[in-house]
Amino acid sequence: MSTGRSTPMLATCSGRGTDIDVVVKLNGAMDFGVRGAVFELTASMMASRMGIDCPRPFIVRFEPDFVNVVANQYPEKKPVLQRSLGLNFGTEMMKGIVIFGEAMKVTLASVSDALKIFVFDGLTQNPDRSAANPNLYVRGDKLTVIDHECAFSFLTAILKPSKAWTVGPSDFMERHTLKYSLRSGDVDWTECWNALRTLDASFFEEVRDSIPTEWNGAEDVNAIEAHVTAVVSHAAEFEEELRGKLR
Repeated sequence: MSTGRSTPMLATCSGRGTDIDVVVKLNGAMDFGVRGAVFELTASMMASRMGIDCPRPFIVRFEPDFVNVVANQYPEKKPVLQRSLGLNFGTEMMKGIVIFGEAMKVTLASVSDALKIFVFDGLTQNPDRSAANPNLYVRGDKLTVIDHECAFSFLTAILKPSKAWTVGPSDFMERHTLKYSLRSGDVDWTECWNALRTLDASFFEEVRDSIPTEWNGAEDVNAIEAHVTAVVSHAAEFEEELRGKLR
């Protein structure tokens, strides 16, 4: 396992006879603690269901003996490691990727992906995909999203939107890293709404089954499902809201 001053941490995990490099988001290092892990896993599953490329999620258990060994090697990490005992969220380390930079343009082949990501971030009210911090990669001909511990800001914001299908008082969609790529041409929203409708009751049952009991995520998942259901029921208003952000 490698570690430095910053988190997340890279761990080599063994399973089914194969070693896999996994980037682990330590519960003890996230602003919302284990709640951030709930947001990460839920958003990752939502993105995948909508056909958005994202790294494969993992749940990584840190045992006391393992934490003690690593803490002895990196004493400065001991407090955050001790707060991360138990199950943590991780994703398979990606290879052959390039950060989506300010100077990059969305290719014709990835316009559909870009629009889905824009809709996804509006749906999850994710403020953390700006030009300064895109959390977005290019992998082959796909746009790949990462890092969703700040998603679902409607659950944590002091000023909450009055309606689920409105973005609310924040300007994060105006700062979205894909905004200018999308506003410069015609885009087809139909595929996005078809993808959005896949986030149905059976999907959220799958999410509940996937979240570890010790994360106590049921209340948040219920609230996220209610939010998504409301947005899907007002898809036309939601589309108009997002179109307004692209003008």
